[in-house]
Parts: sequence; structure tokens; C-alpha cells
Amino acid sequence: MSSFKLKVLLTGAAAVGKTSLVQRFIKNRFAANYKLTVGVGY
Repeated sequence: MSSFKLKVLLTGAAAVGKTSLVQRFIKNRFAANYKLTVGVGY
């Protein structure tokens, strides 16, 4: 079986579930009480 790496960029409005989507894909879990990600606003 071949192995390869991907880089993924998720964009979207605040509080739409970008981090939850990544956590679900990587760790196969969903946290309903997830703490909001704090980022830089431009």
C-alpha cells in the first residue's frame, strides 16, 4: 500500500465547525463541548 501526505486548508466563517471537522477526521471523535479556537482577525 502506498503512503502519501496531504496538506489541507480549511476556510470559513467563525463558529462553523472547521476544527471539529479536522478532529473528527484525525481522531475519529466529536466533542460537543469543544472550546472555541482563538485566532487572529485580519
